[in-house]
Amino acid sequence: MIEIVLGVWFACLSLSAIVVSINFYLTRKQLQSRSLQILNQNLVKIDLFWSNSNADFNTLTENAIQLDARKTLRNTLLVGFLGIASVPGFLLLTAVVLSVRFLARSRKEVATFRSELAERDLSKDEVERLVSELRHIH
Repeated sequence: MIEIVLGVWFACLSLSAIVVSINFYLTRKQLQSRSLQILNQNLVKIDLFWSNSNADFNTLTENAIQLDARKTLRNTLLVGFLGIASVPGFLLLTAVVLSVRFLARSRKEVATFRSELAERDLSKDEVERLVSELRHIH
């Protein structure tokens, strides 16, 4: 009987490690994406940056972009620890990762990354205009 329990636990541990690894990789890829880099290059012109951890515009301070990236990766790992030790934990982890990846994107985030802000270098006036339009989306 103990072999079955250990087998199930090990299987869940292995599957959880795979889910955590994939989620961490996709998060790192998102943080290094060209669209995020262009978006932040444009937002720097008006002293803002895109916060992945808050999914919103934030005021730019020293090292804010790097600190937000670290916070995002840390949160990704913390969520990953949900499924380490049990079958229900693995199922919960899988549900959380899938919902965060595919369902839990705000309209503002979708609109921001579909806007010109994330596509090309813009003038300060264009950036201000687009950000003021996007701030009204919730």
